[in-house]
Amino acid sequence: MALIHRVLKLLFPSGHAWMLQGTLGDLISALAESFSRLRTFFRDVLTESLPGKAVETLAEWFKALGLIYDETQPLADRQAMADATYTSFGGQNFDYLNPQIQKEYPLIYLEEILGDAEKIYYYFVRGQIDDLADYNRIADVLVRIAPRHLVPVMILEIADGADDWILVGDGTTPDAYCWATLGTDGLYDNLGLLLS
Repeated sequence: MALIHRVLKLLFPSGHAWMLQGTLGDLISALAESFSRLRTFFRDVLTESLPGKAVETLAEWFKALGLIYDETQPLADRQAMADATYTSFGGQNFDYLNPQIQKEYPLIYLEEILGDAEKIYYYFVRGQIDDLADYNRIADVLVRIAPRHLVPVMILEIADGADDWILVGDGTTPDAYCWATLGTDGLYDNLGLLLS
């Protein structure tokens, strides 16, 4: 309010006659307080008009963007999720991403999943690749085009002739497991460790 009060006083000439005391001073103070409240209101409107900064209207943003609103997630994570969806370009949803990935890797597909009690959002990258270099290329592409509000879980199979190897990772250095010795139960046990 002090800033607006000073600005309003600058509208009057300088000098002792314009010290703005009494009724005129009260009027200037009341106007300064009203303008200060208006300034705060318009700043709040501007803040709430962007989903990455919204607080009070965040639930409405989630509904408008077609996202699931989860109050148990931290505010910063909810804002980041809404902002990532709002500012995405090129249709960065899985209907768009799957055909893009499958142009280069036809046996790879992406699948969005919802985590357990923490309600952390993941997406699976599943399929078959030729070698570790393919894993790294897919991870690099997804870093650039995948939705930022989701965590990748890559489960990719490498057939090397004798055994099938499974690479399990989050887009960084993967863990390799021999499918013949690991089996389905072992894969899901290790996957549970990755998701926790």
